[in-house]
Amino acid sequence: MKLNKKGLVILSIVLLIIFYFSRLAPTIYLHNNTNKDLYIYTMQHTGSMEPTLEELQQLKRIKVIRPNEQLSLPVSTSYSEDTELFSKWKIGSQSGGGGSIIALINDSKGGCAIDIFIKENSIEVIDKEAIYCTQKVLISQKTIGDQIVE
Repeated sequence: MKLNKKGLVILSIVLLIIFYFSRLAPTIYLHNNTNKDLYIYTMQHTGSMEPTLEELQQLKRIKVIRPNEQLSLPVSTSYSEDTELFSKWKIGSQSGGGGSIIALINDSKGGCAIDIFIKENSIEVIDKEAIYCTQKVLISQKTIGDQIVE
């Protein structure tokens, strides 16, 4: 009987360690590689219809990333398949130049976590390693100012 309890405790600890080092929901990490503050506007919505009023309200929650700092944008998995996450940033002020990304959330393509390094005139996207996630995130479009970049 003691062996079964010991085995259950060990299994529970192993599972907790696995879930601690993995992500169940995908995450996007924005890194400010400029020497100015970044003002971040983000909205997650189902891509097949117009955004709801509640989804548009998300854009009013402005987040600020100081130079050489990062911000994680956890992605809600409560949305249905083919969800999009839109994130736009302004450099230096809320009316300054900037860029944006559109990320697709699904269960088949992309990664569990993505690093996005934002520079004055460029964006670098790198997939991060993760053991498991319930859905994945894939960057489908990047812009700097009004220009789409690869």
